[in-house]
Amino acid sequence: MELEDSFFKKLKENKEMAKRNIDFFYLLGNEYKKNNQKLFAYNLFNRAERIRNCMNYWEWYKYEINKIKDLKLVYKCKDMFCPNCRIVNISKAIVNFIPSFNRMLVAEYTPYHLVLTVPNILRDDLSEEINKMNKS
Repeated sequence: MELEDSFFKKLKENKEMAKRNIDFFYLLGNEYKKNNQKLFAYNLFNRAERIRNCMNYWEWYKYEINKIKDLKLVYKCKDMFCPNCRIVNISKAIVNFIPSFNRMLVAEYTPYHLVLTVPNILRDDLSEEINKMNKS
């Protein structure tokens, strides 16, 4: 996979979007800090810093003779509120679905990806709700 300039431009735009989430986590952390819930506030501050540092570290192997750069490592925060990590996770999911969809298309099926959700439920009702969903 070649990484073009447009890819890095998109990452930069996503960093701008992530700043809103970072600010939100800091505001929320300050609220918890005021209410003497310092451990939760500390976790929120750490989460904001992980999102801020996401995609800041890239490790490349460079082969001068062949004029090739090989990407070895990228620091990702893996937070669901980070736009860059969300895009990476969606891309991985799509790549994982492609072989299954291709097999279905060859067998002349029409595949659909459908996600069904239920309203939030109490912890005590969870196993019963899962059983209901499996039967459905």
